Amino acid sequence: MAFGPGGCIRLLFKLAFLAAGPCLLLYCYFSVQDTKATIRNGVTTQAIVIKLQPVHGRHSGTSYAPVFTFVGEDGRAYTLTSRSSSNPPAFKKGEVVTVHYPHGQPQAAKLDSFLDLWLGDLLIGVFGAVITLVGLASLFARRRRRRTMAQYAIHAAMNRW
Repeated sequence: MAFGPGGCIRLLFKLAFLAAGPCLLLYCYFSVQDTKATIRNGVTTQAIVIKLQPVHGRHSGTSYAPVFTFVGEDGRAYTLTSRSSSNPPAFKKGEVVTVHYPHGQPQAAKLDSFLDLWLGDLLIGVFGAVITLVGLASLFARRRRRRTMAQYAIHAAMNRW
């Protein structure tokens, strides 16, 4: 094993990938469990889309995030903007939608849509899986390289006899 500057840096990157990937997967798991618990045990209510907020992207142009209003369990009105946007818009002004939020946290309400509830977790899960696989592949490639080098040395020694 080479412990020079390049070897140490490569080893640190491999270890970082091997640590970061499972951490992302674990975060994704707990986030999914939290969303499921909010849907199952939290407050589910109806909201109205009051407008479509333009979201200007650098390269993707303009997309539209729904702004919705609803009455929370405390009787107060809340107006929130969805964290997800799309073009064409996924919702229409005046549309009645379902929202979910944990008890006592209406400011954390999410629309009952795949984009709002699950897309972030899906992306983090896929990214975590890819990072984990890259880390494992680099670890096994190193082992295979070392085994191949040892086999070559044995073969070369046997040929000298």
